[in-house]
Amino acid sequence: MSAWVLLRHELPDGAWHHDWLIEPPGAGLSVGPSLIAFRVGPEIAWPPAGGFVATRMAPHRREYLTYEGPVSGGRGRVRRVAVGKCRIVDISDTSLAVAIEFERAIVLKGRAAEGAAAETLWRFDLESA
Repeated sequence: MSAWVLLRHELPDGAWHHDWLIEPPGAGLSVGPSLIAFRVGPEIAWPPAGGFVATRMAPHRREYLTYEGPVSGGRGRVRRVAVGKCRIVDISDTSLAVAIEFERAIVLKGRAAEGAAAETLWRFDLESA
C-alpha cells in the first residue's frame, strides 16, 4: 500500500489551494523527491463526490507526508487535512488510477491534457472500486 496526503497550502497573499501528494509504489525505498504531486482547487470536497481538474506539479519530498508548517522560500504554510492509504492501479507519465479507501472504496482515474508539459492540467473522474 502507498500513502497519500491532502495539504491545505496557504499562500502569503491569503489565497490557498490543496496539494494532493501520492506515494508511488516503491517510493519508500528511495531518497529525495518521490511523491506524485497535484494542485487541487479549494472548491474540491474531500473525499471528492465527482470529477475534478488538478494541475500536476514537480515531485515533492517524502517529508510532506507528515510535515505541517512553513514552506521554504516564503511560499506560505501547509497543514494536513486528510491522510490515508491507497493502491496505485495504473500509472504512466500521462495517466494515473489510484484506489482510495474512505467510507467506501473509490478509484480516481486521471489523464493528462493533450501536449503534456511540466505543469499540466489533468482530469480526474470518480469510479466505484
